[in-house]
This record gives sequence, C-alpha cells and structure tokens, in this order.
Amino acid sequence: MKELRNLTEKFGKKEVFLKILKIPISRRKKWDYLINDKLNELDLNGNFKKEREELSFYKKEGIEFITFLDEEYPEILKKIPDPPLGLFVKGSFKKDFLGVSIVGTRRCSSYGKRIAEELGEFLSNHKITVISGLAYGIDSAAHKGALKGSGFTYAILGSGVNYIYPSLNRGLAERIVKNGALISEYPPDTPPLKFRFPERNRIISGLSKAVVVVEAPEKSGALITVSFALEQGREVFAIPGPFYSEKSRGVHMLIRDGAQILVDFSDLIKFLGIEEKESKEVHLTEEEKALLYRIPDTPTYVDNFLEDPSLLPILISLEEKGVVKSFPGNVYMRVKWR
Repeated sequence: MKELRNLTEKFGKKEVFLKILKIPISRRKKWDYLINDKLNELDLNGNFKKEREELSFYKKEGIEFITFLDEEYPEILKKIPDPPLGLFVKGSFKKDFLGVSIVGTRRCSSYGKRIAEELGEFLSNHKITVISGLAYGIDSAAHKGALKGSGFTYAILGSGVNYIYPSLNRGLAERIVKNGALISEYPPDTPPLKFRFPERNRIISGLSKAVVVVEAPEKSGALITVSFALEQGREVFAIPGPFYSEKSRGVHMLIRDGAQILVDFSDLIKFLGIEEKESKEVHLTEEEKALLYRIPDTPTYVDNFLEDPSLLPILISLEEKGVVKSFPGNVYMRVKWR
C-alpha cells in the first residue's frame, strides 16, 4: 500500500481515510483500491482541507475517528474478513478489552429480557465488555444490565453516532457514552438505513470473543450476527427457551446445529479463561424462604401466590435482597441469586 503510505505521510491518516470513506463506492472496492495501490484512480485531488475541518468539528463534539492504521484500532477487528476502514467513537473506547456480545430479538419476552439484563450485569462485574446493537429488546436489556455492573458496554450502531436509532433509546445512549462508547463505521450524522444493520452486525461479532444469543425467532437478524461470528471463528453460545415459543425457535435451531448451550453464566467465564468472582451469599429468614419457594420463576400476578396480605412486608424484603423482581401491575417473579 505504497500510495496510501505516501498520502498519509503527507496529509495525515485520519484526513485520507475520512475522504476515502466518503467516496460513494462499496467498502470492498475501497479495500481493493487500497491493497492494490490504485488510489490514483479514486481522484482524491490532494485537497484535504474539508476533512481537517470535519475532524476538528467531530473532536469538539467528543467524537474520535480511529482509522485502520491507528494504534487505537482493535487488533481483534483487524483480523475479520471485511474490517471497517475506520471507526467513529463517542465515549470511552479501549483498544485492549475482552468483549462478549449479547444479541437477540427486538420483540423479546420478559424471560429473554431478564436473562439478557442479568447476563450483561454478570459479565460487566467480571470486567468483560458487553457488546450489542442498541436495538429494542435483547440489545437494550444487555446494555442496561452492563450499566448496572462495574464494567463497560459498547453499542455498535447502524447509523452515525449522532443519529440514535431507535430515538427512544437516546437516554440509554447517553448513559452508555459515560460508561462505554457508541461506535459506528459511518460518519456521525449518517441516518439509519435497512442495509446498514446487517453490516454493523459483523462489527458486533468482530469485536467479541464470543456471541451469546438469548432469544431469536427463526428469521431473526440476530442470526445474521451468528453467521458473521462463525465466519470470523467466534464461539457461539445459545440460551434455550420454552419449547413452543416462536421467540426461541431460532435459538433452538442453533443448538441443533452445534452452538454451545449456555447452562450457567459461569460457562462463559470458563471459556474466556478468567476467574469467576465469588458471589455474595444471600441470607434469608425461614419465613422468606417459605414465601420465595411459592413465587414462580415467570412473571405472576401477586394474588396468585400471596393469599395472606400480612406477608407483603416479607415480599418487599425479598425484593430488596434481589431474589424477587417486581413488574408494573403487581406482577412478581423469583430470580436466580448468586
């Protein structure tokens, strides 16, 4: 890539890559021009004033542009078959991190949401970066869980980092910027288009050591991420759901085809080769134990298990200890504790 080296030495890596990035041809063609020293055919015209101004503006907005040639570009992402030319990052991004992606359907069940959130928090507390796509459903739950923990989370967007989609997740995006990063291969003000979401999925898996699928119907977009993960040599874990649930059919198909069943969150810790933290022991009174065993592990209306109103303080105590979770409408469920 002699031509590229000459250009970057003269005008700067970020300026050159930004100009190439904006050329309206496919990413694969751009790589072809770069690798085969045909940049002269792109007519870059040698004027990079506009790119310098744009980079200066991005910096003021707290956006960093990391090119493929920069030291900050993750080594794990360089090795995938179709790496991004560069990444626009808003937030705190570390080159060296251990990442696991959590993906699944936007229309998840309360079961799927609970699993994704708990898994996100578990990984975060073990200093594993949780990676997902900021979509509704499983993605959002995974990010929220990670934010509850002590680690970081990265949201890979199918739009620019200034164009949050879905818009209702702007608040979540702001929280991620403070405890992780929004990441995109598209310029900051790029709107979301349908084809960009499958494209970003290769980055989700590319930044990860493993991909966990929580809930996914047969034709879920999460299965596109799995395809990229297999192509990239990543390990795929699947969390089974109810047998008749359409939301879990895609997951069950993955298990049938050879994906690893995630029986316990610690399976991931063992796979990644890190030491599991000791869990805090939850101390329950005999009265609390008796009520806990009557509460189902699926969302259930309170009157179905709490016949005596005098037991309400015990229910509240169980919730405070984190072994019971409440939902709107006086709905409760028992959760697994560690």
